[in-house]
Amino acid sequence: MLAAGIAPVGVNLVTPDFVLLGRAFGAHGVRVTGIDELVGATRRALTADRPVVIEVDANAIGW
Repeated sequence: MLAAGIAPVGVNLVTPDFVLLGRAFGAHGVRVTGIDELVGATRRALTADRPVVIEVDANAIGW
């Protein structure tokens, strides 16, 4: 919208804390900041007793 010269009205989008959001719904929540952490978190998620939300900090990983 900004590119078209239209000012946003009534919109304030923020990225939620996905770890806390997952926990609020009964899942495990994990935030990773590196590839090694992602591998470990994925392995633990595959054997978890409930759903797992893995939030990847793409900026920290370099994506």
